[in-house]
Amino acid sequence: SITGQGIFGRAQSLGDVLGGGFDASYFSDIKKTRKFLGISVGSSTSTQFSNASPELERQFSLIFSGFYDAISAAAGPLGLSLDEVQNRLKSFVIDIGKIDLKGLTAEQIQEKLAAVFGAAADRMAQYAIGGLEQFQKVGEGYFETLVRVASSVEAVSQALQLLGHQASALGVAASLDLVDLFGSAQDMVSATNDYFSLYYTSAEQAAARTGQISAALEALGLSMPGSIEGFRALVEAQNLTTEAGRAAYAALLQLAPAFADLIGAAQDAASAAAIADERLGLE
Repeated sequence: SITGQGIFGRAQSLGDVLGGGFDASYFSDIKKTRKFLGISVGSSTSTQFSNASPELERQFSLIFSGFYDAISAAAGPLGLSLDEVQNRLKSFVIDIGKIDLKGLTAEQIQEKLAAVFGAAADRMAQYAIGGLEQFQKVGEGYFETLVRVASSVEAVSQALQLLGHQASALGVAASLDLVDLFGSAQDMVSATNDYFSLYYTSAEQAAARTGQISAALEALGLSMPGSIEGFRALVEAQNLTTEAGRAAYAALLQLAPAFADLIGAAQDAASAAAIADERLGLE
């Protein structure tokens, strides 16, 4: 009789998964009972394995790759070395073992897989970036805590930088406390933007936006163009056959509306100044 059946994942490092894909198998636990004259006289168990489908392995690889990207993205906002975090992640050993799915409905299978992968993500996050247990909320896994903390700290940093302040001295606890006072990170960003647009001059707003866009381009190894045409040339110069080129291309398209607004505001200011000069000259 078959006593267990499902998916098996042998122990493998995340670095191996990222480089060569996740190695999965299907398994069946089999129990054999020996009988003599209808009486059971003993039993033995064994497990049979077979290769999992390439599509299943690909899906598992994508899941762990997504965890790797999300945890890596938390390094910057928390002031950690990206290389160190990624090196720790690559050395992390994924060992999900047997996932017994025998007799489960489709919904139950989905719930069980979510629990297995959620536990793996928690272990990965804690292994790579520890020390955030004090910030966990009730019922929140460590991976979820890491993502929330990092995104909140980043939101606080960007909001304060927009107003000309530095958030580096705040620390994680103070940043989270500030977010809680607003209700959420999104509420804080919205309130900051409203205050910025109402109480800062056009020149101050342009200077702050220029600094933000310049910093984003600098992180990509690119220089700030001086015109709409220059920005378009920068986009079209990216090599989409390379990973770096695709990343730069995506980031540039996301920055494009803000850059266009910035250039438009600068042109409007220049036109207004020219009109004022002409009026003064006529007077």
